[in-house]
Amino acid sequence: MTTQPDSSWTKSNWVLDNLPATTAGHGVNSNGVGMPGAADDGVGTAYAPPCSQGPGAKTYTFTLSALSALPTLSATASANTGAVVTAAISGQPVHQHGHRDRQLRQRGRCLPSATSR
Repeated sequence: MTTQPDSSWTKSNWVLDNLPATTAGHGVNSNGVGMPGAADDGVGTAYAPPCSQGPGAKTYTFTLSALSALPTLSATASANTGAVVTAAISGQPVHQHGHRDRQLRQRGRCLPSATSR
């Protein structure tokens, strides 16, 4: 999952690779499916909540890629950042699906906006 704090960079909030092809979902607080990678917030190989600061709507993007071959990644999960995984799969996705959601900040919390899609 990524956010784009501004137009100059994309921040990885959650990196998860090597999901089995039979995976149909990923429940809240579930572990043991796929290999976690490193979030850009320095929290290690865990989900880093993206609740961005500042006014206005924020866009969060979930991208799922089905590949024709396993990418070459480090055996050390903390080395597999969003940028590393993106580079490793460049040129080989069979199918890629992205979902974007826009959130508005109100009273220090992130709330779904009326324009979520």
